[in-house]
Amino acid sequence: GGAGSGGGFGSGKGAGSGMGDGKGMGKLFGLIPESMRKRCSKEDRLERLKANGGTPACDEAVSKALRYFKSTQAADGSWGGSTKVAMTGLVLLAYFGHCETPISPEFGESSMKAITFLVDTAMKNNGKLATNFTSKQWPYEHAIATYALGEAATFCQELKINVPSLAEMTGKAGQYVIDNQHESGGWSYSYDLKGGHPDVSVVAWHIQALKACSHTDIKFKGMDQSISKGLDYINNLQDEKTGGIGYDSRGKPVGSAEGYCSLTGAGVLANQMWGKGNRNEVTKGLDYILKETKFEYNTKFADLYGHYYESQAMMQAGGKYWDAYNNLFRDQLLNNQEADGSWKAPGGGQKIRGSEATTGNKVYRTALATLMLEVYYRFLNTDQGIQRKSRKI
Repeated sequence: GGAGSGGGFGSGKGAGSGMGDGKGMGKLFGLIPESMRKRCSKEDRLERLKANGGTPACDEAVSKALRYFKSTQAADGSWGGSTKVAMTGLVLLAYFGHCETPISPEFGESSMKAITFLVDTAMKNNGKLATNFTSKQWPYEHAIATYALGEAATFCQELKINVPSLAEMTGKAGQYVIDNQHESGGWSYSYDLKGGHPDVSVVAWHIQALKACSHTDIKFKGMDQSISKGLDYINNLQDEKTGGIGYDSRGKPVGSAEGYCSLTGAGVLANQMWGKGNRNEVTKGLDYILKETKFEYNTKFADLYGHYYESQAMMQAGGKYWDAYNNLFRDQLLNNQEADGSWKAPGGGQKIRGSEATTGNKVYRTALATLMLEVYYRFLNTDQGIQRKSRKI
């Protein structure tokens, strides 16, 4: 991994919503956007799966992965080693993507322990979230964990689940993101505000985190301006000819990606999440992915980090983009899950074209794969004419 790989040590985006399989729960109202509610009943989930080209095997694979996470959770509620704050955030997002909240029959206790681990971490650090604050990569951890707390706060408030200090710490963590934006409009390693070095990989997590925070009823100062600057930062990195979005300079991919702008999906999704899916930059980015992306799990074309974003961006776009992408990725993931619910190391021993970070980190790659397979119901795609509830910016 490392900053140079364009994947930091890890990342996976997921936005979900949750409540067990919704039996007898009725529908969620109010805060939770309609597009997030759809995965809160098993019936709705399977309907969305079928409508979007998924199969029952996709949902079975997700359930197996969630059981793998439950069985490997540490006593303190975390997962992972040197980046356990981020890994715990990713697993929580995978839980929420399947509607597994603290009141879920099978995963409720595990979900609550993980939320409590992140809240406790934030409380010890005045709202900051990381395993190791001396690592310059700690902003990745803060953003991913803030994303998870934002989702947790939305569900727990809506479901009347009291998690002490959850709303307060979500507020502090989200405000820290806004207050520590780089002057370029990006976010930088170590949260260096002037001399630092932002890139799309770090920035995309912060934009996702703020989206989750915006679904809560917590008040944030400067959210709209922050998002506007963040999206401008991303869109300025796009190569106007190809549509590819560069890693940290215009049209220039991360070195390990062999010329492929592997974070184009991250940039496209950032725009879509904030209701900017009609922008010209988005169409150009989608066309670039459609033309150039590759996914073969046991070859170098298995950058799960890049595909975590591409799967969501293409699903959001729907139509020809999703049809082509779904055919590319679905069975590659389904065919490479292990018996215990985890995913084997991608690449078949080859050096991954893009982010290498998943080859040595089972929790990380399993979380990304799970989030990708939840894409069928985690958001509604714009092809159906319904977008995620968005604040106007």
